[in-house]
Amino acid sequence: MAPNLAPSTHDLIRNMINKGDASCTAADFRLPRLRRSRFDAADINWERSSLVGGGRDGYVWKVWFGEDGPYALKVFWDAESSECDSYFALQRECQNIAILQMIEMQMKRAAPILVYANPATKEDAIYNLLAFADEQLQKLPPVRDVEMTPIPAFPRIAKCYGWLPFRPPGGSKYT
Repeated sequence: MAPNLAPSTHDLIRNMINKGDASCTAADFRLPRLRRSRFDAADINWERSSLVGGGRDGYVWKVWFGEDGPYALKVFWDAESSECDSYFALQRECQNIAILQMIEMQMKRAAPILVYANPATKEDAIYNLLAFADEQLQKLPPVRDVEMTPIPAFPRIAKCYGWLPFRPPGGSKYT
């Protein structure tokens, strides 16, 4: 489960529209990919939209899609990683959000989900992540002298509507 230092954007996203339940198999957790937004960049009302700020990873815009909004639109500097990059913002963002969406969905479907209360090894951490996978929900936790704890509730976080193909002049192509 070690991160690929030079992933392609294709490895980070799915061309499936972000609606309905996401697939939550162990394979999905091992290679999390963000689903495509239902929004269309052509519908952005730029007259109402404004730049919120920018930094190392790119820009954030406050946008409306027609009259629907506001939404935060992240535009990343780099749509592809290079082999010398040890940090690829688009990869971290897509994978983290995809994992959070799967965990949130599984917590709505099945409760309680038991994880190691104090994971001490990489294997414990991987077990905790995969505890949310469809295959693991049907199994009992391994018998060990380790305290298991239920996850009480999913925290409130801003909703991600997925990735959006976007080509600003001279800029990156994915948000």
